[in-house]
Amino acid sequence: MARIDDVLNVLRSQIGKPYQFGVVVDINNPNPAAFDCSALPMWACGRLGVAPAMPRTSMQQHQHFINNGTLLGDIRSDRTVVARAIGIRGSMMIRSLLADGKTVCDAGQADGRRSHIAVSLGDGTVLEARGGGGPVSINPANPQWRLWTAAGLIPGVDYSAGPPGLPGNAHARLGRPHLLADSRNDPINYRGADRRTWVARMQQLLIERGLLTVGGADGAFGRFTNSALLAFQQYVATHHVGGFAVDGDCGPQTWGWLLYLTGHGLEE
Repeated sequence: MARIDDVLNVLRSQIGKPYQFGVVVDINNPNPAAFDCSALPMWACGRLGVAPAMPRTSMQQHQHFINNGTLLGDIRSDRTVVARAIGIRGSMMIRSLLADGKTVCDAGQADGRRSHIAVSLGDGTVLEARGGGGPVSINPANPQWRLWTAAGLIPGVDYSAGPPGLPGNAHARLGRPHLLADSRNDPINYRGADRRTWVARMQQLLIERGLLTVGGADGAFGRFTNSALLAFQQYVATHHVGGFAVDGDCGPQTWGWLLYLTGHGLEE
């Protein structure tokens, strides 16, 4: 079975290739001339022999995730799915809209020119063949203006390889969305956060790592908690994920690593 890192490596090899809507891409061709958004992951999975085979269009791929039980969610029933999926290395970010460009719809109803699919790198960016004449590239995943409507995992791909991104299958084990973000999909941070239940949970994990030794899990995000969080992020950046953000924000990536490195991933 192909690993998600294998898929991402094949995708990265095509960075710089031009975008061409509706282009026909042969999976037996090791060096296609151009891609559109859905041809890129179809070709990469085809090159690696992923089964079941990835279909051709973004609408078909959306339905493929549904049919194989790997759809992570749809914003109509799960408003946290986009924030969660952006933190999962190799998740497929989906935009399925009607021709008006505003109405979220089912996979089979999407307008081809209004639909899109991209691959999250788990660090707030996506790798994609994006329209508008741009090449295959890595771009911000920003959910506020990218209008993602759903997300899924590629059937037949092993997501158990860990960093970078949420380690292991943490995305499948975290469960409760409040461990990833608050109701506004904001990180818990040093700048005035008052979400005491989540802060206390984070503090308890930092205590278990031996990083927070003053104040305890009191739900108050003060300077000792901030210092402990920065120390934890620096540890991840040094020992697990080069370039991991050491910013004092406890967003999806940091939550995943906290749970993983304290052995709580299977419990949540």
